[in-house]
Amino acid sequence: MRALRRILFCISVAAIATLALGVPRAQAAGTIAFNSLVPTTGTAGVPVTATLKVHSTSGCITVQVLSVGVRDSNGANLDFPGAEFNKRICTSVVTHVTGPETFAAGTYTEFGYYEINNVFHNLPSQNLVISPSGGGPGAPSWNPGGTYTATFSDEFSGTSLDSTKWETGFNCGLGNSCVSPPINPLEQDCYDTANVTEPGDGTLHMALTNTPSTCGATEPYTGSFLDSKLVFSQTGGSFEARMFVPDVNGQAAAWPAFWPTNSGNADEVDVMEGLPEGTQAGATAAHTHYGGTSHGPCFPSPPDVGWHNFGVSVNTTTSVATFYYDGAQLCTLPMVNTAGLHITFDNAIQAASVTPTTWPDVMQIDWVRVWAQA
Repeated sequence: MRALRRILFCISVAAIATLALGVPRAQAAGTIAFNSLVPTTGTAGVPVTATLKVHSTSGCITVQVLSVGVRDSNGANLDFPGAEFNKRICTSVVTHVTGPETFAAGTYTEFGYYEINNVFHNLPSQNLVISPSGGGPGAPSWNPGGTYTATFSDEFSGTSLDSTKWETGFNCGLGNSCVSPPINPLEQDCYDTANVTEPGDGTLHMALTNTPSTCGATEPYTGSFLDSKLVFSQTGGSFEARMFVPDVNGQAAAWPAFWPTNSGNADEVDVMEGLPEGTQAGATAAHTHYGGTSHGPCFPSPPDVGWHNFGVSVNTTTSVATFYYDGAQLCTLPMVNTAGLHITFDNAIQAASVTPTTWPDVMQIDWVRVWAQA
């Protein structure tokens, strides 16, 4: 009996010592599974906060540390602050929100990680693309170290749209208010200049409403349109915008689009277009169109809804358009007719579009920037 007590006493002492060292007790037979990590983009010098979602594959697990790591191109550790300790994770999704951090412009690797039994485990990694701040020369987010000449930009940081840069209806003219016909006869909307607003939150709002409108014909919806053709166009070069694409169950709602195009809108480089086709309904696509022939499309996976960077570099020497999504190369497609590309955005709808579930359906633009070909 004394021997048994001695054994039990030793086991108790060992257990207390283990707890004192902070080592977790035996865990359920499961692992920590990754759900999501946002954001994937940001602006240099502007604080950004990360949100990590995870769950346990079986039972509940208490991890010693749960946090979000960041590494620069040299492997330097730039982790987000605000790690959580002794976090209990079960089969339902657990959300971890970091403290704010600022980064220099560049492309980083970000990932969630946790510690259990004094061993660190990294969750799947992804790119964190930090774009240059302001509208200065900078460079596209996919090549922040390159040499470029900035030729056009709008940061949409005011309380009203700069009417010296844009027209807000199809052939309405600068600064004019109008309700215009759509650019594509498949659309079920007219464009109303009142649907394009810069409300002072640092973004441009382009609304699509379920209010009927008349522009020759009466359409069931009213969309929005933005174009630089009366002020700015450029042969080739790099075009990029940071945009919020509204979604319905993870699919692009309605028919949002961003494209540099030629005069007459016959030849275009569609950097982002919500298509009712492709790998899944409502996927956003990149493609080129010239001489009556379309090339592409190519799709990010999963569909790029929410906030993302959309960019293209058009090389007039090789007649190639290289598309970028959140700073990473997406695909390369042929593009021949690149003279006089001006910038166009719209938020429209057609019969085949994924219909929004809430109204107004608002596409937002944080900024748009253009550089001359390097």
